[in-house]
Amino acid sequence: MKIVCISDTHDKHEDLIIPDGDVLIHAGDATMTGTKQQLKSFVEWFAKQPHKHKIWIAGNHDWGMDTDQKAYELWCGRRGRWAKEINEIRKEIEALSDQLGLIYLNNSDHVIDGVVFYGSPETPAFYGWAFNRTLEELYDHWANIRDDVNVLITHGPAFGILDRLEDGMMAGDIQLHNRICDLKKLKLHVCGHIHPGHGKVKTGEVVSINGSILDDRYQIANQPIVFKLETK
Repeated sequence: MKIVCISDTHDKHEDLIIPDGDVLIHAGDATMTGTKQQLKSFVEWFAKQPHKHKIWIAGNHDWGMDTDQKAYELWCGRRGRWAKEINEIRKEIEALSDQLGLIYLNNSDHVIDGVVFYGSPETPAFYGWAFNRTLEELYDHWANIRDDVNVLITHGPAFGILDRLEDGMMAGDIQLHNRICDLKKLKLHVCGHIHPGHGKVKTGEVVSINGSILDDRYQIANQPIVFKLETK
């Protein structure tokens, strides 16, 4: 199974050249602020890609896919923005995504040819953006990951793995790292969020890919990463 991994395209998806493959994964931050127009543009572009299976999750910039209206209103208030009704946006984009044959994962799983995929947008709290969660909330979220998952998709990286900021600080989630260590059937972890962390590494039996396409100046700096998953 040839899996193509991208993340953090922030409305610049139209400028990308995507390699062929069986599964195309977008690990969140498809948009800058998650408006209905931005999300609709991404979903329609994503659906046009030739890959048989197309999986996406939201990220901390994709406000329209979150459920926390109060947090969104606080975020808008700090920036002098008018807050829309994000529940309506989410329902419309989820329906469109389904109609176009896309697989949208939100703390949920999907099985393709016996391969178990699980996706989650949750990240540790950071300046009040979308899907920001407390450490306690994240512990519960990661506990819900299927034990038999083969491909894990999270917006943020695990601590110490493709999570270094430009100043060298590691910004990954330690609880996610611990949960990954418990997943005995995991072969691939796809993430993004930390733009300078773009790359691929193997730790034990698990390959980790940070598919961030943009750099910290929100310019296209990286190419999609392709991974060949051996299946029976």
